Amino acid sequence: MPIPHPFHPMTSDEIERAVVIFRAHHNDEHAFFSSVGLIEPEKSVVQTFSTGDDVIRKIRLLGIDSQDDGGFEADINVTTGGFALKRLTGHAQAPYGFADLGLAVKLTKAHEGWLDAVRARDIKVDSEEDLELVQVDPWPAGGYAHPSLPDGHRGLRCIAFVKSDATDNGYARPIHGLIAHVDLTSGQVIDVENVAKEALAGEQSAGSIFLGDIVLSRKEVMLLGKGDQRVLGRDEALLKLGQISGRLTVRGQILVCRLLELERNLRAGQLSLD
Repeated sequence: MPIPHPFHPMTSDEIERAVVIFRAHHNDEHAFFSSVGLIEPEKSVVQTFSTGDDVIRKIRLLGIDSQDDGGFEADINVTTGGFALKRLTGHAQAPYGFADLGLAVKLTKAHEGWLDAVRARDIKVDSEEDLELVQVDPWPAGGYAHPSLPDGHRGLRCIAFVKSDATDNGYARPIHGLIAHVDLTSGQVIDVENVAKEALAGEQSAGSIFLGDIVLSRKEVMLLGKGDQRVLGRDEALLKLGQISGRLTVRGQILVCRLLELERNLRAGQLSLD
């Protein structure tokens, strides 16, 4: 069937043919695809096209296989059967697919260090029924890579939430201060970031709000480092508030609204940090 226009969306037959050509040239049983797209033709082809003209159709497949890198980019000519494959190295990586997300969740829920950290928060994880109530959300590991993630490996960060029952809102109860760093390429959890453990163990006042390594109080914003502490300026404090979202640990009866109040006061210049 003739293609009505060079920009016409890919058909299911074209995608199936692209996969057949790929398998014929790249015999790796672990290869799967996370993205498929039409390679747009040259502008001159579009400008001179008339209805009924034959059009060379090319499809790009992105995915991963058994090699320890960022995956592959395969350009398939579904008209002539041409095939060209390029490895993705350095900072270029294939997009995440549902298989990646599912693997990250499975690895996280099977990791003893992560399970112990969840138990320490008085959350049951000792049965399949318990684990069903713990929702794990994989997030892209972009922005900064975990130091233990080898160059070129694909990673995800997994945060978690706990539901009171199967019908509960999965995002109503975050498990604060706990992140599992997953190396998708090697198929393992490489680190469990448990910031709440350190924050809750401190002897800070009951009026403090903990954000990772940051301790916020009504009168000051202090950055705790290796044996030193200093008061942050207003602009740096606001920057820290933005950088550490998602890592909030609430102690005792201190409410999250205290943080929002603090941020409003900082922005309005109504709170002295001296």
